[in-house]
Amino acid sequence: MKYVQIVKTLVEAKDRISRLPKDSQSKPFTLLVKGIIMDDSKKEVLIQTATGREESGVIFRENPTFDHDFGHFVSEIITLRKIILDEMWSKHVE
Repeated sequence: MKYVQIVKTLVEAKDRISRLPKDSQSKPFTLLVKGIIMDDSKKEVLIQTATGREESGVIFRENPTFDHDFGHFVSEIITLRKIILDEMWSKHVE
Protein backbone atom coordinates (compact mmCIF):
# COMPACT_ATOMS: atom_id res chain seq x y z
CA MET A 1 0.00 0.00 0.00
CA LYS A 2 1.52 3.30 -1.11
CA TYR A 3 0.16 6.71 0.01
CA VAL A 4 0.78 9.57 -2.44
CA GLN A 5 -0.34 13.02 -3.49
CA ILE A 6 -1.12 13.45 -7.17
CA VAL A 7 -1.48 16.51 -9.36
CA LYS A 8 -4.05 16.67 -12.14
CA THR A 9 -4.44 19.53 -14.63
CA LEU A 10 -8.09 20.52 -14.90
CA VAL A 11 -7.71 23.54 -17.23
CA GLU A 12 -4.62 24.30 -19.31
CA ALA A 13 -3.20 27.85 -19.11
CA LYS A 14 -4.15 28.60 -22.73
CA ASP A 15 -7.80 27.70 -22.00
CA ARG A 16 -8.27 29.89 -18.90
CA ILE A 17 -10.74 32.79 -19.08
CA SER A 18 -9.42 36.24 -19.94
CA ARG A 19 -10.86 38.08 -16.92
CA LEU A 20 -8.46 36.32 -14.53
CA PRO A 21 -5.40 38.21 -13.23
CA LYS A 22 -2.42 37.82 -15.60
CA ASP A 23 -0.39 35.72 -13.12
CA SER A 24 -3.32 33.27 -12.80
CA GLN A 25 -3.95 33.16 -16.57
CA SER A 26 -0.39 32.06 -17.22
CA LYS A 27 -0.67 28.93 -15.04
CA PRO A 28 -2.79 25.83 -15.48
CA PHE A 29 -5.63 25.19 -13.01
CA THR A 30 -4.59 22.07 -11.12
CA LEU A 31 -5.97 19.71 -8.49
CA LEU A 32 -3.86 18.22 -5.70
CA VAL A 33 -5.35 15.16 -3.99
CA LYS A 34 -4.01 12.48 -1.63
CA GLY A 35 -4.82 8.79 -1.64
CA ILE A 36 -3.67 5.20 -1.89
CA ILE A 37 -2.38 3.95 -5.26
CA MET A 38 -4.76 1.49 -6.89
CA ASP A 39 -3.01 1.16 -10.27
CA ASP A 40 0.44 2.45 -11.19
CA SER A 41 0.92 0.66 -14.50
CA LYS A 42 1.00 3.89 -16.54
CA LYS A 43 2.54 7.36 -16.33
CA GLU A 44 -0.64 8.55 -14.59
CA VAL A 45 -1.55 6.59 -11.46
CA LEU A 46 -5.02 5.79 -10.18
CA ILE A 47 -5.61 6.50 -6.49
CA GLN A 48 -8.46 6.07 -4.04
CA THR A 49 -9.03 8.92 -1.58
CA ALA A 50 -10.03 8.57 2.08
CA THR A 51 -13.67 9.13 1.02
CA GLY A 52 -13.51 6.37 -1.60
CA ARG A 53 -13.34 8.68 -4.64
CA GLU A 54 -11.04 7.57 -7.46
CA GLU A 55 -8.79 10.08 -9.20
CA SER A 56 -5.93 9.79 -11.66
CA GLY A 57 -2.90 12.01 -12.05
CA VAL A 58 0.88 12.27 -11.88
CA ILE A 59 2.60 11.58 -8.55
CA PHE A 60 3.48 14.88 -6.88
CA ARG A 61 4.71 13.54 -3.50
CA GLU A 62 5.13 10.17 -1.88
CA ASN A 63 3.98 9.84 1.74
CA PRO A 64 2.79 13.49 1.84
CA THR A 65 2.69 15.27 5.18
CA PHE A 66 -0.20 17.28 6.58
CA ASP A 67 1.27 20.79 6.59
CA HIS A 68 -0.70 23.91 7.44
CA ASP A 69 0.11 27.40 8.64
CA PHE A 70 -1.45 30.84 8.61
CA GLY A 71 1.38 32.59 6.78
CA HIS A 72 3.72 35.28 8.08
CA PHE A 73 2.98 37.24 11.22
CA VAL A 74 0.96 40.44 10.70
CA SER A 75 1.78 43.02 13.38
CA GLU A 76 -1.56 44.81 13.00
CA ILE A 77 -3.18 41.79 14.66
CA ILE A 78 -1.74 42.87 18.02
CA THR A 79 -3.45 46.27 17.69
CA LEU A 80 -6.72 44.65 16.61
CA ARG A 81 -6.56 42.22 19.54
CA LYS A 82 -6.15 45.09 21.99
CA ILE A 83 -9.08 47.00 20.45
CA ILE A 84 -11.34 43.96 20.55
CA LEU A 85 -10.46 43.05 24.14
CA ASP A 86 -10.90 46.66 25.27
CA GLU A 87 -14.33 46.77 23.61
CA MET A 88 -15.35 43.45 25.16
CA TRP A 89 -14.15 43.98 28.71
CA SER A 90 -14.19 47.73 29.39
CA LYS A 91 -17.17 49.39 31.00
CA HIS A 92 -18.98 51.67 28.63
CA VAL A 93 -20.32 54.78 30.31
CA GLU A 94 -22.53 56.99 28.22
